[in-house]
Amino acid sequence: MRLQTFLDNSIDYRRVEDYLDTKRVVCACKIMKTQPGQSMQAVCDMSGFTNIRAFNRKFKKLVEMTPTEYKKSVIG
Repeated sequence: MRLQTFLDNSIDYRRVEDYLDTKRVVCACKIMKTQPGQSMQAVCDMSGFTNIRAFNRKFKKLVEMTPTEYKKSVIG
């Protein structure tokens, strides 16, 4: 069974890319909570995104706030 078929049948994600983006954003959120001194570029890199623009766009789509807004809300 192909991975895409497996994911389509077992997880509510349209594509593997959506699944990976979700995992990367969750990872970025954890990094911002546990390592608040990291720059956004470092968080982007450590969470597996290839560029900061894609990171910002996907993060805002999934979390409904920018990474900077999220970080400020988490660390106060």
